[in-house]
Amino acid sequence: MSNLVLLSGEREKREEADQAKLVAGLQELLAMAESGQIKAICYAALDSGGDNFTVGVLRGENTGHHEMIGLVQILNDSLLVKLRD
Repeated sequence: MSNLVLLSGEREKREEADQAKLVAGLQELLAMAESGQIKAICYAALDSGGDNFTVGVLRGENTGHHEMIGLVQILNDSLLVKLRD
């Protein structure tokens, strides 16, 4: 029984670390947007249950549609490469 509790505790620690990594990454993006380092974001988000997802684009008025299409293509290509590794 103690092994089961230990495994469960390790899973919770890993989930907390994963959540902290996600939040830190989002905070870094926010800081970059606030300082003017980025002008658009293309994203896909999956809920914790894995049942629902959200896709979207956040962009300023000075970001063209052609730039967003290029960004989406780069995102797609990058994901394919990372998933193959």
